[in-house]
Amino acid sequence: MFKTISPKEVSSAINEGSRLKVIDVREPQEFLLARVNIAEPFPMSSIAEWLPLLDPSEPVVVMCHHGVDRKSTRLNSSHA
Repeated sequence: MFKTISPKEVSSAINEGSRLKVIDVREPQEFLLARVNIAEPFPMSSIAEWLPLLDPSEPVVVMCHHGVDRKSTRLNSSHA
């Protein structure tokens, strides 16, 4: 199931103890410019490598700069 949530909702969930895996799908040079401390880098350019490693039972928050990468990831993961 996919759901769009705001940064505030993510922050609230984490503060309430939810165990969320936060991944940043921007490329390494973008990730180094600005990032969220708990976000792990999972670049879109290597989605075929990391997508099978995600635990389907674990909630995952996908973040990027403008939301375009997030939508691409949702489409790609639905075909995995």
